[in-house]
Amino acid sequence: MVVEGRSFLCRDGTIIGAESNFASEVFQHVHGLESRHALLGIEDGYWFILTPRNVKHPFRLDGTSLPRGQRRPLDRVRHHVEFDSLRLGLRLRPK
Repeated sequence: MVVEGRSFLCRDGTIIGAESNFASEVFQHVHGLESRHALLGIEDGYWFILTPRNVKHPFRLDGTSLPRGQRRPLDRVRHHVEFDSLRLGLRLRPK
């Protein structure tokens, strides 16, 4: 994942959120980001992103709002995730 010009290595089960240990120096300062805002995971060798049902303001993936409680497959090598003015770049490799 690339955030504000910095790269972070995602693993199966990576939590994106205000209280996550993942890229905490970036995410803890994002207003409105919930403690567990999204999950990145791998299933059957393919990446997915999941927004928990209780998230009030979901991320947008490639320009489309993510549905709460549903896994969205990440089927391309590059994706863009947005939350207000925050922009994240995902560069994925198959597991």
